[in-house]
Amino acid sequence: MCTLAHTPRQPEHCIEYAMTAMFPEAFPDVKLDKDSPEHMTWIFEKAAERAKQFNINGVTYRLTQGVVKRIIPAIAATNAIIAAACANEAFKIATKSSKYLNNYMMYNGQQSVYTYTFNFEKKKHCPVCGGEPLSLEFSGDATLNDLKEELGNNSKLYVDLISALNGN
Repeated sequence: MCTLAHTPRQPEHCIEYAMTAMFPEAFPDVKLDKDSPEHMTWIFEKAAERAKQFNINGVTYRLTQGVVKRIIPAIAATNAIIAAACANEAFKIATKSSKYLNNYMMYNGQQSVYTYTFNFEKKKHCPVCGGEPLSLEFSGDATLNDLKEELGNNSKLYVDLISALNGN
């Protein structure tokens, strides 16, 4: 709090001070509504004034929203990348084009970070990616507990599954 109150160095410090110290002082007994444009604008304006006093650049409305709502840009970007990868895989399944598309994904980040691509190797005896089909037969009235019991009793299946999970 000392940095926020006496020696702010970053735009985030000014925003945090406006939110935690100035807002409660200006509005006793009013809870900050992080989705209220009026509250957000007030905090943005006060943070911009404070930043100007300390010769700090970079206070923007968007940054104010990020600080107030505790939005971490890396997490939002990661979620977007994962969603895109899931949509890509769903497309492959829905169009039955997965046989014809290589099993890799390339991501070039905002900073043009390059991640190399490669084909995953399949292990012939792996129950997950290997070529050998694994089948279990159950009656029509079987339950999930029946499957669970079979998995527990089938030592070959158990060993294959553990080996696959351990990368062997």
